[in-house]
Amino acid sequence: MANHPAISSDIVTVDSCGVQRSVLSITTGLGWVQAAGMVAFLGEPSDNRLERAAELGAMLAAQLLE
Repeated sequence: MANHPAISSDIVTVDSCGVQRSVLSITTGLGWVQAAGMVAFLGEPSDNRLERAAELGAMLAAQLLE
């Protein structure tokens, strides 16, 4: 980023808010409903983060089987 003239490292922040808004916008447009809370994180996947993602996957799988 430091070599790009239009981007200042002073103002660049990294978060998942834009991604979350985009996913919600797309799924709302498709008429889908949110089946579970979002799991979002940045950085390396820790054991806790992987466990949260696995729990979300298991919950969604269980809902599909109902």
